[in-house]
Amino acid sequence: MTKYDQSQIKKHPKRNAAQNKCVKDMLKRLDLMFGENNAGMFLAMICDGLQKMMKEETPSEYLNLRTIEIRFNDCYSIKMDCDTGEYID
Repeated sequence: MTKYDQSQIKKHPKRNAAQNKCVKDMLKRLDLMFGENNAGMFLAMICDGLQKMMKEETPSEYLNLRTIEIRFNDCYSIKMDCDTGEYID
């Protein structure tokens, strides 16, 4: 197992019980949609993409996302404004 630098997460506030439940519900939802192995692969792809972006485009160890866009099969995409937490049409 790879050991990750956790110094960044120590600066973040702890999740409350409702937030922890939401995270667990989303992981279960991914398992149901993709299967247990593929859900992990999906999350690994997202983490790898973020890590690559950190190495190439950010001058510091802190990342402040403005927007996130995910495209599926070149026919459906979803885009979110991270500042407002709302989806962009």
